[in-house]
Amino acid sequence: MSTVRTQRSKPNLTRAAVAGIVVLGLAAMAYARAVRIWSEDELFQKSDLVVIATPTGNADVKEQEHFAGPQFRDVPVIGVLTTFAVREVLKGPNGVGSVIVHHYREGDMGIPDGIEVFYSGHEANGPTMAFFDPRLKQTFRLYLVREANGDYAPVAGQEDVNLSVMLVKGAEGSDPDLAKDAGVTRASHFDSVQGFMTAMGVFKPAKSESDLSALFTVLQLGQPEDPETGKPVAAQTIESCNLLWQDKELALVYASAAPVLEATRCEVGVLFLLKYADGGWRIADDVKVTATGKDAGISEQLTADVGTGYALGKDFPPVVTITESEGGRGYEYQASASYQIARLKLRVMTLQ
Repeated sequence: MSTVRTQRSKPNLTRAAVAGIVVLGLAAMAYARAVRIWSEDELFQKSDLVVIATPTGNADVKEQEHFAGPQFRDVPVIGVLTTFAVREVLKGPNGVGSVIVHHYREGDMGIPDGIEVFYSGHEANGPTMAFFDPRLKQTFRLYLVREANGDYAPVAGQEDVNLSVMLVKGAEGSDPDLAKDAGVTRASHFDSVQGFMTAMGVFKPAKSESDLSALFTVLQLGQPEDPETGKPVAAQTIESCNLLWQDKELALVYASAAPVLEATRCEVGVLFLLKYADGGWRIADDVKVTATGKDAGISEQLTADVGTGYALGKDFPPVVTITESEGGRGYEYQASASYQIARLKLRVMTLQ
């Protein structure tokens, strides 16, 4: 078997583009950045090498760098070369026995001990870097791109490594798709909000047995005599997942999908409230909105107003307004509802 070797490279300065437009109502909302969620098909198509592999060793590059992009210019990073033993090549040259991947960890972070995979940079708005513990022999699906100097690096960029690295939970021979879906349930805990968003980005409601599949499922429309009418139709993929707001304990994330109906267009949007507790993020509450019709669409917006010098949080809770567009062919309308966090629930707001 051959070994794909790499050399040290500079940090990838190209940020992943934003998947959708998130309108922030306040300059104070600099807490939260939108992170593009790549679909699994897009990750595969853009990658030069896709493998199922297990980390066997790693070494720091003896040089400390800083991201040169304007958003993370002050974030110190250290380059890491992690060697992975390849179990299966999904895309790329056959016969690859190992691959060395260049990525980054925080420059002021010590090496964690006895961890499965450590995604650092959990502060709101921060980049997400990684360290892999080879002693645990965990298996990952890696989406990699080859750079001009021959290096392999995460296809979705160095600033959000978790988008290109999928943890496969289970022993030899487990199905990576089922393994990933098994980690996306109401009871799941995630290392970071971005980790939740990454899991949602590869979530396939129609193929998964997760209890979250029902959120992205609608009933087939049609005439009463049609035997297909009323049957559940789940979305094949999640189309977008946006971070709307986050502080140290709570986060608001919006995900959308488009179940395919025979008669008309359909869009489903889900607003998730995430809570940080016991060392991880989990779903505390959710709200589902469905729109159908030729011009169906759903938009989300963070809408709130606070005095100068204040920030949204416990005393000034964020407000999210969801607008639903329905109908078509001469009869269209819009309806909106605003939601606020109250006692770890999403409460619909009413006019006073």
